[in-house]
Amino acid sequence: MPTFYALISHGPNPRYRPQEYRQTLASYKLFELAMERSSVDSDFNFLFDYARKVDDLSSLPVLKELLKVSMTQNARFITDDFRRIFARCPLDNRIALLNEIREHGQHFKDLRTRQSITELSDNLVRSIVLHQGPVRFQLPGTNKKTEPTAKGRRQTALATAVSKHMRGRMADMKAEELAKLREELSSADHTPTLKQIADEANARGIQTTRGKDWSAASVQRQLKRLEKKKTP
Repeated sequence: MPTFYALISHGPNPRYRPQEYRQTLASYKLFELAMERSSVDSDFNFLFDYARKVDDLSSLPVLKELLKVSMTQNARFITDDFRRIFARCPLDNRIALLNEIREHGQHFKDLRTRQSITELSDNLVRSIVLHQGPVRFQLPGTNKKTEPTAKGRRQTALATAVSKHMRGRMADMKAEELAKLREELSSADHTPTLKQIADEANARGIQTTRGKDWSAASVQRQLKRLEKKKTP
C-alpha cells in the first residue's frame, strides 16, 4: 500500500481529526490526482507532521520514523514536493537537515522530481535546499482549466464542509479554554476584565486558532460564541 507524507505548516493543528482535515490540503489533492492517473490501487496511507518551523529532523517525528522504517522494510513513501520541508527550515540549518534525511532517504521520493532524495542531481538539490518563499507545484496537465466533474464538485463540497467544521471545532475549544481561564481568575470580589483574560492567555502561551495573541476584542468574541452555544 502506498504511503503519502505531508508537512502541514499552516492552519489549525489537525491532530484531532487528520483523516478529515487532509481533504483541505493542496498537497494531498495532488497526491490523490497522481494516484488516479496511475495503475496503483487508490487505497493508501496518509501520514503527516505539523510544524510551522523545522529546526532539524526532530521537528518532524513522523518523517523521522518513516525514514527508519523504509530502510528496515525496504518500503517506499512519497511527498508532493521536497522544497516544502526545507522552506520551513532556517537557512543555517538546511544542510544539516539534508544530511539527516539523506542518511535514510533512499526510498523517499516526491511527485515533482519523481526521484528519491539520494538520487537528485547537485543542481536539483541546490534548488530544493535554497528555495525561498511559497512552494507552488502542479502535476503536468493540471494547469488547463476544465469544467469541474461531479466527483470534483463533491470533493470540493466535502473539503469546504470539513474545513468549516474544523474551524468551528477549534473555535469552540478556544472559547471553552478562555471560559475556564476567566473562572480561574475570578474571585468573590473580582471579575477579570477582557484585557486581563487576554493578557493572562498570552502569558501562558495560549494562542488564537490562527496562532496569534489575544486581544480584549477577540476574547469577547470567543466568550460570546460560547454563550450563544449554551443558549437553548
